[in-house]
Amino acid sequence: MLFCLQLSDMFLLLFLSHAAHPLFPRLALLDDRMSDQPSKTPAPVPAGDAADTDLPMMAQTGASVIDLSSDPNAEVVAVDKSKPADFKDDDDDDADADAVAAALEEGQYGDDDIIPVEGDALDVAGDDAAADEEGEVDGDADADAGVPDLAASLYTGHKDAVYTVAVSPVNSALIASGAGDDSAHLIDISDPAAPVLLLELAGLSDSVSSVAFSPDGALLAVGVMDGTVHIVDVDARAVLHELSVDGDLECMSWHPAPPAAVGPTLATGNSEGLVLLWDVINGYVRKVLSSPRREPVRTVFFPAGAPLLLVTGGDNGHTTLWDCDKARSLAVLKSAQDTHEGGVICLAQHPTQPLIITAGQDGSVHIAQMTTTPGKLTVLIRLKDAHRDSVEALAFGGLPGAPLLATASTDCTVKVWDATRNWQLRQTLQHEGGVVALSWVPGLPILVTASADGAVRAWDGRDGQLLALLTGHNSAIMAMGASAGSAASFRVATGADDNTVRVFDLAAVVQKIKTAAPVAAKGAAAK
Repeated sequence: MLFCLQLSDMFLLLFLSHAAHPLFPRLALLDDRMSDQPSKTPAPVPAGDAADTDLPMMAQTGASVIDLSSDPNAEVVAVDKSKPADFKDDDDDDADADAVAAALEEGQYGDDDIIPVEGDALDVAGDDAAADEEGEVDGDADADAGVPDLAASLYTGHKDAVYTVAVSPVNSALIASGAGDDSAHLIDISDPAAPVLLLELAGLSDSVSSVAFSPDGALLAVGVMDGTVHIVDVDARAVLHELSVDGDLECMSWHPAPPAAVGPTLATGNSEGLVLLWDVINGYVRKVLSSPRREPVRTVFFPAGAPLLLVTGGDNGHTTLWDCDKARSLAVLKSAQDTHEGGVICLAQHPTQPLIITAGQDGSVHIAQMTTTPGKLTVLIRLKDAHRDSVEALAFGGLPGAPLLATASTDCTVKVWDATRNWQLRQTLQHEGGVVALSWVPGLPILVTASADGAVRAWDGRDGQLLALLTGHNSAIMAMGASAGSAASFRVATGADDNTVRVFDLAAVVQKIKTAAPVAAKGAAAK
């Protein structure tokens, strides 16, 4: 039987200090759910000294360090409704080792189905991961020897847990990270064996909860929990603006394709129920969207093909469709059957149909139809018991013309739903820790997941086959970012409670799927 990973005491202390922030309910859920169960996790890799590992510490030669705590005259841009607000559209805008061993013994996978990465062989014996009588993992070197560090690159520049990571959409060698040490780092891994720190934002006013590159990769938004957002010019390695969101920062998202007359636009949601649409070049607020009851905004999402619309999910469980130009709500899913108890955690859009997917802390998933003229949301399907605990991430992927929806939960599972077969449950992928992030390899049915047991896994989303187990972190993964563009060069970056950022390459997995025989549709869940 598989068990979820219990969170460390340090996570609990961190949760108590920021209990209202959306980053930390997942920690409480993970801990509360498993507080009475023994933990079972891939044997951890000791942190040790850099000299004891195959991957050297990062190089800091030439790094720019901006200490924002030392500049009392730093620009802070607050909400200013007197600025011009033009948001018009225009015509120019067109298993761990034990689990793997058990699966092999049961004959679930062939010997060649699990791909060791970076040329290291996975130890699937499972007898090197010793645990004491209370279920805590023994940290002795002998117990850790069987789990290799399969990361292609290791960055150890942070001094506290890494809460957020992002990969540049135009250069997968550029990684951004933010941590509990009140800093954000921009890292270059062009030489994976020697990561270079390009820029450090130090002395921030609180922990960094979100980092995000603009769609063209030119800008980086660094979100701090207390409500400040720093806009960084990536090439110049300079801070353009420091924005204030007028409350604690709950979420933020770049507009993927803003109207040409508008330019780069960032949406931020705060603890006071406000969504601010920022002109990040000039550093002012274009529009303010305010929910009637001022409930915290948990997630914001710009639907593709509708540049003037925005979808938000609230702490009250409501999903709202907004007109960004007129700064008013067009539709709200707020009936008892359409809300998510505990709040809306994440949103996604069907790749070819006008469908918005909502998922909540109650474990439910809803499929809603969106119409743009007039703006309307209508729930078509309610998967009330999709998960037993909070849904932390969801995304569409799979082969062209055969979209699959993946949902990740703190209940230690990822579920894959077939969008072409009336949302039939196609696979249930079991993990040994709550799953905090997932990403599909572009154009392929390869699903990559990151969980609180410290492991990254790659799956075939069609049949639930575990393709690769990527170890390295010795504590819970907090965040994962994925590269865009070519599947052949796909990689993910992860940040964890062990204060490190690791990068894993999936080239071997991609090549295996490209040369494999077609997989027939299956409705049964993977064991």
